[in-house]
Amino acid sequence: MVDKTKLSTISVRVEEDLNQKTDLVTAIIGVNKSDFLRACLEKLCVDNQMLLDHCDKFEGYINFIKQELSALPPEMILVNDGSWSDVTDFLILMLCDKLWKMDIIKNYWKEFTKKYDLRRSHVDADRKPENTEELFDLEGLVFLSAEKSGLMPPEDVSSILTQVNWINNVEADKISLVFAVKKSFEEQTALSLIKEYLTQAEEKHGKPSRIIIDAKGKFRRVGDWLYYPVYTAELSNEGTGEE
Repeated sequence: MVDKTKLSTISVRVEEDLNQKTDLVTAIIGVNKSDFLRACLEKLCVDNQMLLDHCDKFEGYINFIKQELSALPPEMILVNDGSWSDVTDFLILMLCDKLWKMDIIKNYWKEFTKKYDLRRSHVDADRKPENTEELFDLEGLVFLSAEKSGLMPPEDVSSILTQVNWINNVEADKISLVFAVKKSFEEQTALSLIKEYLTQAEEKHGKPSRIIIDAKGKFRRVGDWLYYPVYTAELSNEGTGEE
């Protein structure tokens, strides 16, 4: 039962033609226009409950991860061209993405996305995220590294309606990934997880490695290879890294 003493009014200006069509369609299908618009607003909030619960905590998650990582020895993780105070949220997110291959992190991510029913309509059916080593592709990382320019253009808003859930998938991935890494650090410590990650890198490449973070966030191109600002490098050869 709606408490009518706590109702607010939302006004939106639309073209007269659209308003007339809306009146006609809602009359034909037997839906009150106000009820339909109210249902749309409710769906938007329900689908984005995860953002309502965690968006204001994201900075805290990042700071916790950064603090835990900064306590590790430089033989395991090294910041180049600066210090830990220069490492941005984006670089921490990129490092979290490198840790995506860890089973414990994927499991926490699965639990998180299941809790909020974050169905990933943007992921190709043949490429399930749990079967990949990283959650974000380069396009997604570039999108996250860019400064947000404010509101979505009106012509792009309708793209939300084509999704099963009316969510920003990249934003949902960002928060769910960082949450999963934070929970994993709390359960097994950053030291043990990074040690396991580097052990896997050594088994793959045959040499001891450590994680390198370029504090200035530079992407480097060497021949046909593009190297990210966060990469794993052999201790004996830190000029290159595996991506």
